[in-house]
Amino acid sequence: MPEKIEVAKMLSVKYDEVYHITELYKYLRELLKEKGYLDDEKEKWTETYYLDRSSPGGKELWFWWRTDRTPDDNDYLQYKLNLDFHVLALKDVEIVHHGKKIKAHKGEIEILISAWLIFDPKDTFGKSGFLKRYFNTFVSSIYREQLEAKRLELLKDIAEIQASIKQYLEQKAITYEEPFYPVKGLS
Repeated sequence: MPEKIEVAKMLSVKYDEVYHITELYKYLRELLKEKGYLDDEKEKWTETYYLDRSSPGGKELWFWWRTDRTPDDNDYLQYKLNLDFHVLALKDVEIVHHGKKIKAHKGEIEILISAWLIFDPKDTFGKSGFLKRYFNTFVSSIYREQLEAKRLELLKDIAEIQASIKQYLEQKAITYEEPFYPVKGLS
């Protein structure tokens, strides 16, 4: 009876310019390793879905990454992270970068990020009749502050991942700490 708390649903990064899909793939794997969501053992099981379709307009790609991490060796908490990639009209292009021709890709990519905080992923409370009775009380009152702190930590993690992806793709990144205020009026 693990408790699943949604932290973020479908944070999005969209990009429709020239980039290198293989390098982006490698960059994101390294980013997730750095944040503790991947290690050499988990990496084999991260990509749960892959679709590659060719058409006259270019390739369409779908791939899904599912990963998790346990914060601070806490057996009662787990961070779950989903990254869904959708690429449309992907074509090979050649560009000149610093005076050299290099191969790259052009197409629209959208990366959707979702995250959950899982309390009691090993179902320790559900296995014990005594603990099962007090599960809701424990979650809602005793452990509430710790859950909120970990929820905010996970929210910061995914905001940093989103900002890193945007920065890598040379978009203006808005970090977690900076408030975003839209410009009012006409320019």
